[in-house]
Amino acid sequence: MVLLGHIVEIVNEKTFEIKFTVDGYIENKTAYPLDFKDQPEVGNAIFIHEIESILGWSYMYEKVRTLDYTRLKFLNSTIELNEYGIEITTESGDDITIKSDGNIDIKSKGNTNVKVEGNCTLKMNPGAVLTVPKGTVAPGAPVNAGPFCAIPTCPVSGLPHCGNTLVVGI
Repeated sequence: MVLLGHIVEIVNEKTFEIKFTVDGYIENKTAYPLDFKDQPEVGNAIFIHEIESILGWSYMYEKVRTLDYTRLKFLNSTIELNEYGIEITTESGDDITIKSDGNIDIKSKGNTNVKVEGNCTLKMNPGAVLTVPKGTVAPGAPVNAGPFCAIPTCPVSGLPHCGNTLVVGI
């Protein structure tokens, strides 16, 4: 049997274990989630699935979602879909926004790794530092690839600019 109830208490935030009530039928019983798609919150409407066994009744639940449901939440992280794009906010406060015009904005408080198959524009705050991994550039004629390839030798350091690796601060 499937019943309509609501959450009255969150027992465990990580496992989504809750206490629920079905008005006039079941009061303050424990239930476990059928899925982990969205973090439960007190007051959420839920479908309760009753399971009978030789040990008695147990309960599983799933949240009721409306047709315009566009937000998933787990602890302090969210994924939200709207007409402007997709916004992902992590528990640490880092944000990724994929806009409907194709632009992607990434705000990171830590290290960020990005793979780009098209053009990439980096905008940094004044005083920000962009660090390029150290390495060497293959000697020889320019290979028509890599930063500053048209300038075969750096006028400041004298280092070669041939290849696809930029040497920064040896």
